[in-house]
Amino acid sequence: MLCAPPVDRDEQELMVNTSNRKIGRLLGLVLGLSTGLSAYADTVTTNFFQSGGDVVATTNGSIDLAGMSLVITSSIGVARVAPSIGFFFFDLGGYDAYQVAIADTQFGGGGLSTANSSSGSHTGFWAMADLLYVDPGYLSGQAIASSATWSGATFASLGMTAGTYVYAIGENTWTLNIGGTVPEPASLGLVGLALAGLAASRKRKQ
Repeated sequence: MLCAPPVDRDEQELMVNTSNRKIGRLLGLVLGLSTGLSAYADTVTTNFFQSGGDVVATTNGSIDLAGMSLVITSSIGVARVAPSIGFFFFDLGGYDAYQVAIADTQFGGGGLSTANSSSGSHTGFWAMADLLYVDPGYLSGQAIASSATWSGATFASLGMTAGTYVYAIGENTWTLNIGGTVPEPASLGLVGLALAGLAASRKRKQ
């Protein structure tokens, strides 16, 4: 039985008339192709990989919010993944949710699984609800860096299907890699530096 992520009333209302949004999305795609608007402004990459007995995920990149509508601002968030509905979200705390057309691509048959730890940017998306999640007050082009760990987990236990999934989200491309090799130490070091920079930035704002 599918265990969907807990949602608030605003998110539930957004999922009403989903079929109408899909029709509008197809029309928008046709119009976009006819006018040659095919370039994406920013890119984000999320890697899920097996590290010993844990599943670890890292995300980095930046997002252009052009053409998206802010529909939810919340002070509560939990790092979790639900492959069967194309959903993942990193870090604890609040988030802003933007409505934007996202292809209904699943990346497995698993239900909701909550991470044991996470840090960095509040980021992710819910493909079947057309929702993109970012830090509260996020501005286009700002760096995104986050990580999460599911202790004692495997791709099989999380219901994730290995592969590369590419999502067009507004003026962005978001690449989701599942089952790749463990990132090189240099790459992990860059993610660590980015996370440290984000933490320092948040402290200055406070």
